[in-house]
Amino acid sequence: MRIPVRLAATAIAMAATFAHGQERTLRGGIDLTIGVMDGAQGYLFENISGLTRDADGRIYVGDSSTRDVRAYGPDGGYLFRVAGPGEGPGEIRRDVCGLVFDRDGRLWVDALDSYKVFDILEDRADHVRDVPPPDEVRQIDMGQGNALVAGGTTSCVNPMFTGPTGLIMVVDSVGVDENNDYVIERQHVTIGLEGDIVSRVTIPERDLRETNRLVVVWRHETWGRRETEIPAPFANRNIRVHSPDSRSAHLYTREYLVQLFGPNGELRREIRRDIAGPRVTEREVRRERERLDEARRAFADVLIDFPSIEMPERKPPVGDMWYDEDGRLWVRLAWAEADEVLRAHVYDPDGEPLFTAEWPRGIDLSLGGVSGDVALGVQYMEFDVQRVVRLRFSPP
Repeated sequence: MRIPVRLAATAIAMAATFAHGQERTLRGGIDLTIGVMDGAQGYLFENISGLTRDADGRIYVGDSSTRDVRAYGPDGGYLFRVAGPGEGPGEIRRDVCGLVFDRDGRLWVDALDSYKVFDILEDRADHVRDVPPPDEVRQIDMGQGNALVAGGTTSCVNPMFTGPTGLIMVVDSVGVDENNDYVIERQHVTIGLEGDIVSRVTIPERDLRETNRLVVVWRHETWGRRETEIPAPFANRNIRVHSPDSRSAHLYTREYLVQLFGPNGELRREIRRDIAGPRVTEREVRRERERLDEARRAFADVLIDFPSIEMPERKPPVGDMWYDEDGRLWVRLAWAEADEVLRAHVYDPDGEPLFTAEWPRGIDLSLGGVSGDVALGVQYMEFDVQRVVRLRFSPP
């Protein structure tokens, strides 16, 4: 049965409205950094794409550009490389898409075309096996991320989670209903060590909303008229995330309305807050116009039509959303240009507000390694330098 995304609050979907700042605040302070601008290779990062911790507090970092996974001690000292680039078993051919430990303490590395599984020892990692995703949900690389296609495809989903029987992955297929409306069928599929499907839960979603993308029309010398989409300034997004126990949440960033789905796909609750997005500054408008001018120049020799641009007065109120390893839902607010901290509303698995989290701007906490009062994040520095930070949250 298909469940419409837009539903009024009913007995199965109760709306909850909260005033901003109602719950307590916890602030995240940096107590560890890993990474340098210039120095030993083990501390240089190019594009951090996955983070996790083990039971002993050791930190694991995946880098999609260097195609490797490295282990660090609780003090940030480099320990060993778990996996590196290559074509052989346990080696990463295409990408590092995420990291997670299973219930037996094995580290799973999403390498896009397969999962690399490792036993972690005191001073090294032993490769256990490569687990290919089942053929019916095999990943399809479209050059700029994974596409939603009929038949199912997986995509890079962070944070990664495992259940009692294996790795939980998300599979999407898209089609149209009798009214020619797009319908997404989302499945939470658990993959065992043999690459078999252990369990499958379908969570249908409907009504894909516009995400403010601009259509550039240009001419290809062989194929003729072509169209390319680019993000509009301060565009709205559809965000869908899943939890460690196969719950899921959906958010359209133009408004603060989060829809919570249970493990069997039933719409259980809606969380709504009346929050306006921050105003767009003149400097932000100039940066967006420069980005669009650069895109226009890229098509200059073949351009047929470039869309007209209207700058919004405000950004969407919500910037991002993710579940952490404890099943808590983080809804990060959009930030104003002058903000020095980021803020997120944190909810328990049933959608009850727990606290408002605050942490220094420029740190992304959505790649994994968040549990209890500790969070791993990627800090973006000047000159495209990245480093790993560990935050500890406490009352101000």
